[in-house]
Amino acid sequence: MALLANGCYTARALQIGERRERVTRFSGAFRHDDHLVVTLAAQVSSPHDPVVYEVSGWTAVDLGTVAWGPVRRPDAVPGWARQSLTMHAGPAPGTPAQPYEAIPVVPLPPAAQRNDETMRLELRQVMGSLSLSAQAVSGDGLLLLARPDPQAPDGLSMALMHVQERQYGTWWAIPARAIAVPLMIPVDAVVVLVRFVAPALAFPVRTGIAAAGRYHGTVLDADTGQPIQGAAVVIVWYKTALFAFPGDAPEHLHAVKETVTDSSGRFALSAWRGIDWDLSTYVKTPTIVIYKPGYEPLAPGLAGRRGFRSFEDLERQLRGGTTVRLPKLTSECERDALVTGLGQVSLSDVPRARVPHLVRLISSQRERCGLEPFKNVPEGKD
Repeated sequence: MALLANGCYTARALQIGERRERVTRFSGAFRHDDHLVVTLAAQVSSPHDPVVYEVSGWTAVDLGTVAWGPVRRPDAVPGWARQSLTMHAGPAPGTPAQPYEAIPVVPLPPAAQRNDETMRLELRQVMGSLSLSAQAVSGDGLLLLARPDPQAPDGLSMALMHVQERQYGTWWAIPARAIAVPLMIPVDAVVVLVRFVAPALAFPVRTGIAAAGRYHGTVLDADTGQPIQGAAVVIVWYKTALFAFPGDAPEHLHAVKETVTDSSGRFALSAWRGIDWDLSTYVKTPTIVIYKPGYEPLAPGLAGRRGFRSFEDLERQLRGGTTVRLPKLTSECERDALVTGLGQVSLSDVPRARVPHLVRLISSQRERCGLEPFKNVPEGKD
């Protein structure tokens, strides 16, 4: 069977530039229950354009998934323990109906960044009667959150958040049916929506079938080489705008898959993430997380420390089957390495019900280390 592609369009070959957006300052925040919205300003630059300008933006924090830890200097927080936040362009969502709490965002003084005790005094002073304090740390997109914590030795706990910069291409959008070149594509009796490149260019064709196959591998203890049973393996796909102009190019959750390793440390997951039927978006390389309490996780930003050149390299190797080695923690409840929320593995925007195995493992880890377990933990079969 064949499919006739006629009058379709794509844009990768019609890229006209690149843009980079990074946080320059935080403006303020408001809290409603466990939902915190932080407004910010971002600097937009391009290697092909000498003009640098500023746009408004915002980010959101689910306080119920934040991994709180002891108060310490920001430079003492390991890079992997900084919890990632997504930057959104444009004005923040409307202020929620009362009651809500307005929280100012103020700079963290340099003296507080050099001494833990000075920092604790600064956090208490800024917090005052508020339920939360938010302070901007010197560095691109770093935001320090602190809250009263009766269980903490000094009565405070903190979390260091990192609003990730955005990089994307800008495209010239061709109107629908501006190009009409017939192309016969065998699809083996499967009708698939095809996006077709301009005829004078490279003719890449993108379909949902391109992601078929499976991810499989073995998870081992990095020190002993023994298999790790019961580790959660999560694959998350996001989609973003195919035609991205200066402004908003947000990422949206497309698909999530999860499994656990068997007694031999093996796992397998279908790589079929479904078809993105939206002509204006494309699905990105998936985010991959492997987690077992007592071990350092495999998560965004840590692929290089597990022997992979990049996350794209990890994704390619998992398609052919590979071994992932997780280093064992010196102490199961080591504060600097303890995973206590989905945000620490860059999955703060994934609903808990979609990753029940991972949520149950993190919740049990919290309980063993004297923290309150998650409420309403979703059920999942081992």
